Amino acid sequence: MSRKKSRFILEEAEVDDEEDEETDQEDSNDELDHPTEWNEPENWQDEDTHILPPVDSMPDADEDSRTLAAHQNSHLQELHTLADDLEQRYVRNPACLTPIPLDVNNQVSNKDLRLFLLGLPAPSNIYRLKCKRGQEMSLVMDIGRYLLQRPQSECQTHLAMLLPPVSSSEPSRDTRGWDVVQRFASGALSTLPEVEVALQNIYGERYDPSQWQDILRKINDREDNEDTPAILAEIDEHLKTASKHGSFSPETHPALEPLPESHVYSAFTVPSVLGWIYLEAGINPDFREWLRRRFDVVHTSTGDVTLEAVEQAEVAQLLSSSCPSIEPFTWIRVTKGLYKDDIGLVLAREISLGGRRLRILLVPRLRLNRKRKSRCPQGLFNPHNFSRSEYTVLGDCRYQYEEDVFDHGLIERIFDYASVTYTDIEPDQATRLYFAQSGHSFCLKYPLPNPEVGSFSMRTASRSTARNLW
Repeated sequence: MSRKKSRFILEEAEVDDEEDEETDQEDSNDELDHPTEWNEPENWQDEDTHILPPVDSMPDADEDSRTLAAHQNSHLQELHTLADDLEQRYVRNPACLTPIPLDVNNQVSNKDLRLFLLGLPAPSNIYRLKCKRGQEMSLVMDIGRYLLQRPQSECQTHLAMLLPPVSSSEPSRDTRGWDVVQRFASGALSTLPEVEVALQNIYGERYDPSQWQDILRKINDREDNEDTPAILAEIDEHLKTASKHGSFSPETHPALEPLPESHVYSAFTVPSVLGWIYLEAGINPDFREWLRRRFDVVHTSTGDVTLEAVEQAEVAQLLSSSCPSIEPFTWIRVTKGLYKDDIGLVLAREISLGGRRLRILLVPRLRLNRKRKSRCPQGLFNPHNFSRSEYTVLGDCRYQYEEDVFDHGLIERIFDYASVTYTDIEPDQATRLYFAQSGHSFCLKYPLPNPEVGSFSMRTASRSTARNLW
């Protein structure tokens, strides 16, 4: 390249550099080149682009931007609040930690929570005491009378209305009648027939069943969850009225024998557990000796009482247990005793000594031959096969023989829930014939369930029925 041409190129380059500096100075006046204005809205546009209206002319965009800003500020405020709370809990005051409530706690049922709390490890002071079957509630009530150590006068005044009167003068008939009703409500009497017989013995010919029908039916038909104290309070009112015509001497009552001092906190029964009661107590020698003197407590061969420690987890199950729901006029099968595997009809649910019992209609199995060791055969009760002095007429086709009640040849028996089941109800043909021949209205209204396979001969069943018709 020639020297002239090289000089020309350098001169042109210098001219271009000067022009670029002037252009940069002019462009420096643009608002985008000022750092203080970088965050302001861009209102400038290129010449070849479409010119948009300013932001002030777009109200929707302004509202959206304000909403977004408010939303961001609320989140920031929550984060700051959480940070302050964590700092207060774990930095400034770490010793005082308050639990954070969890929504999952609200999903736990009361039953599950109760079982969990009762099952927590704790010192074992729960004992199982063996007693005579049917005397569970009576024993618990006797212990409970002394748990409330009231003043002498107040305690005796209250017990005078609850306990059978012992006095030198004869109480009025109404007083004795309402006392029978009260003992039936508390479980001292087993069935309605027993109550009716007791009332008949008190009033004699003046006995009117209609006067007692409502209160007896209310007691007999009550459910497990009904308010028993309300019924007893109603009876107490009648006792107060009747006691005006009779006299009480609570000081002479045998049940007021003082209980030895002991740390007894509670006593309870379980409907499905028979022959045992449960004590929450600290057993000392005096209290154990008091239990030994009880006739309703089962004694060992050495004369001591049977006390067993109960684990806390078992107590939770016991306090939450309930009797199985067996409705009246349903067919059941007996699982224990003389009538094992026999089919019967539930007539009613009754309260016997505070426990739930079932009154069941069965085909009788009478022990006519006391030397017989084998199982007694079935057969309908026939009063013509007995002397008139051996049975009592209770009504139309209704008799009493040796403490048993027979209705249309069928026997009424009391069973606890643990002695019956409502599964595997398969009556044989003989049982069907006995119920059919009895002519009982309930047997016609509530027929026996049909068997799956009939393997019993009708002719054989008829001959067996005729042989065992008493």
